[in-house]
Amino acid sequence: MDQITDAELVAQVYEGDKEAFGQLVERHQQMVERIAKKMVTDEWIAHELAQEAILQASLSEDHLRDASRFKSWLYGITLNICRSYLQDQKMDILSLETIMGGVHSNIVTNFDDTVDPQTIAEAHDLHRVVMNAILSLAPKMSHYRA
Repeated sequence: MDQITDAELVAQVYEGDKEAFGQLVERHQQMVERIAKKMVTDEWIAHELAQEAILQASLSEDHLRDASRFKSWLYGITLNICRSYLQDQKMDILSLETIMGGVHSNIVTNFDDTVDPQTIAEAHDLHRVVMNAILSLAPKMSHYRA
């Protein structure tokens, strides 16, 4: 028997079959993990970003326009989440450098212990909510482009 295609699994997901999404995740989990690990050197953070990409895909599955392109769509979500994380890290360092009057990042890392983990978690959650809102608007706005 032939293996069921991504498009067929996506159709089952649209019909409410949660196991079908699990099969899609199982099929593409390694790809998502590889992308995240190539973009983010910290293995634990890469794993978390991969999980976030899968969560984002599950929450926005109705934005997938072509069911046969699930793998590419998931690849793009993973790239966007990793890029967003890296951009946030870059902005955090630059912002702290600016506040400290241009102190370089090798000195900034010495202050990591003084950063409140709760503040970091709240900022990350806020960022995720904003990114979800932006991602949910993007497909709807695409028909307005000239």
